[in-house]
Amino acid sequence: MGGIVTDSDGATSIAGLYAVGETASTGVHGANRLASNSLLECFVFGERLAEQVCSQQTQIFKVSKAIAPKLSHHGNSAAIQNIKSGIQNLSWQAAGICRVQSELEIAATQISAWQAELINLAEPSRLWIETRNLADYAYLLMRSALFRTESRGAHYRADFPDTAPNWQLHTIIEGEEIRRSPILKKT
Repeated sequence: MGGIVTDSDGATSIAGLYAVGETASTGVHGANRLASNSLLECFVFGERLAEQVCSQQTQIFKVSKAIAPKLSHHGNSAAIQNIKSGIQNLSWQAAGICRVQSELEIAATQISAWQAELINLAEPSRLWIETRNLADYAYLLMRSALFRTESRGAHYRADFPDTAPNWQLHTIIEGEEIRRSPILKKT
């Protein structure tokens, strides 16, 4: 759980992407398997992150040329909310605590279809932005869960029930590429 490597302000290696709490790996708790899970750490790093983000000029809604022409449409909230609920339910069913390859594959395919549908429903609303981000995250979650053929921590693969020493690695996804990467020790 967790493991997104961050600096002392919660920034990741991707510009504009930050992580605190259970999703982060700050290294302040050493080899704790939960990466960064203390409540105190959430408060400290959360405040540092807020200060960092508030001190920067940022562009909240940046869109591609493919989406921009569709932004004049409004009133897609019911369809967007249905997709958001679908992603949440499907993610829990397929990639919750107990996982199996066939369900993960079906979920990845469905989420990919929802990602395409969301492009056609694009609007400058918080709901659309959250749902688009949720769809991207859920798709990456399914890909990672399919890639890791073992059970570890709080996740159980029914089709791969054992912990495998060769999986003591990070999973890295860059574009369409997915690979293993050694766990780096912070100094």
